[in-house]
Amino acid sequence: MRGFFKAIWRQRRRVLTGVFGLLFLGMIFANSEIGGFEGIPAWALGLGLAIMAPLIAAPIILLIMVIPSIRNVIECLVVALLIEAAILAAFPGVAQTLQAWDIGAILWLIIWLSVYFFLYGSLSDRLPSWFSYTGRSRFTTTAAPQDVINAATPTPDAEEAYYTGAMEYLGPDPLEEDSFNVRYNIGESLYEHQRITILEHQPGKRCRYYFMGDVSAKNADFAEGVFDVTATALPNGKTRVEIVEERPHLRLRHALWNWFDDSVADGADALRAKLEGRRDWSFSGRFWRKVAKLA
Repeated sequence: MRGFFKAIWRQRRRVLTGVFGLLFLGMIFANSEIGGFEGIPAWALGLGLAIMAPLIAAPIILLIMVIPSIRNVIECLVVALLIEAAILAAFPGVAQTLQAWDIGAILWLIIWLSVYFFLYGSLSDRLPSWFSYTGRSRFTTTAAPQDVINAATPTPDAEEAYYTGAMEYLGPDPLEEDSFNVRYNIGESLYEHQRITILEHQPGKRCRYYFMGDVSAKNADFAEGVFDVTATALPNGKTRVEIVEERPHLRLRHALWNWFDDSVADGADALRAKLEGRRDWSFSGRFWRKVAKLA
């Protein structure tokens, strides 16, 4: 069950956003309904919030674990509700008009769709700035250092060992030395192509490479970055692993996905489960298992 709770922990940012956002909205609503919290002792208010927090967190976690494909609904829901509350607070007449015409649902739908397509749709691609994401993960495994390097990096000496199981081709790039062309099967006759350039390679110790997705200019930004994995043998026979992934040029939607998912640490959980033959609860593992079924 350790892997199960780790998968939940990787979603902590999404869960906390949902919990604190809904608690805040609940306090605003309660304050407007009962006329303020002036007569309530601080300890009673704190106790009430402490009791409500896990009650809100439980259905959020259940949604994330049961239907992971729509987990980004959590943060979109909170943002949309906050915007709606702000509009109604700033323009009280709007609330009265909506109630009189019974069209509050239309306003909510407009706000919800606007938030969703801005945060996770192509609307935010028009922003004049890039976003970056750097993920780090450290863990200890019973696997040997060379096995870790082989499983974590798509290099010629590890083609069959790469942990996702989706790599179908790896060959030299005819235009650049120390570079390779890689093809991943992502299901339903779809493929992802990358060019990988090795920046540093110490067999059994470290591999650092630059990757660039071979995709259209419109979405090439999210497939570019540097991946670095270091495996250090410990005196007790185990291996300490450190993974760092840097993606400096991201669209907002991709940066949000990576940050809310704690994606590098989640991928490291999938890697460790593969190395040790354990059940993989990570969201990365779920995705690659789904790909395997669709391939």
